[in-house]
Amino acid sequence: MNKLKVTAVALTSWLAIGLYSAPASSAMIYATNADFQYVTGEAGIESPRGNNANALGDNMNTFRSLGSGGAGVFSFGSDFSGTVTIWERTGDNSQNPSCTGTGTTCSNWPEAIDVYAGNTWNGDFDSLNTSSGWEFLGELGNAEASGINGGSLQTTGTFKYLLLIDRGLSTKSPIDGFDVVKVGVTAVPLPSAVWLFGSALVGMIGLGRRHSAKNA
Repeated sequence: MNKLKVTAVALTSWLAIGLYSAPASSAMIYATNADFQYVTGEAGIESPRGNNANALGDNMNTFRSLGSGGAGVFSFGSDFSGTVTIWERTGDNSQNPSCTGTGTTCSNWPEAIDVYAGNTWNGDFDSLNTSSGWEFLGELGNAEASGINGGSLQTTGTFKYLLLIDRGLSTKSPIDGFDVVKVGVTAVPLPSAVWLFGSALVGMIGLGRRHSAKNA
């Protein structure tokens, strides 16, 4: 057995061990695309409240309103599982003071959303059926989601889309819905052994070329 074959066998054994023993890595990723259905709201949906891009990426300075009873479907450029975190904006000036109270919703401006995760989305809110193909993750109030850490829920599977539906709780004028600042999910982890495999493969190719050159 020549040196190249011995090296290949050693690398293969090392990778096999790595596939079983190497820890998986994951990271929070943020929405890259979103569709919205704004139902109603006295605050209106003019810019910037209606700018879809305001709810994308990792930006705490903007928001996109769902409106009372409205909805939004978010995707992330990757499958996700585990923790889902949503940030909300309630009030930002003297006319609309920030969230107060100690409950799950702001006592001065109660708003909340139902959160679902799914793997199929056709872009049509009129045909949306949350009882088919969507997993209910729970309810999230604006008091829970308005802090620096946002509000979090847990998934029990792997998904592609996150659906937020405003519960229409707002009773204070101007009546409006949940204002989405940003949405983060935990990307499905890619085993670090995959990266090790790529590095080893490059090394094997390099050794193969050197071996071929010596025998030429």
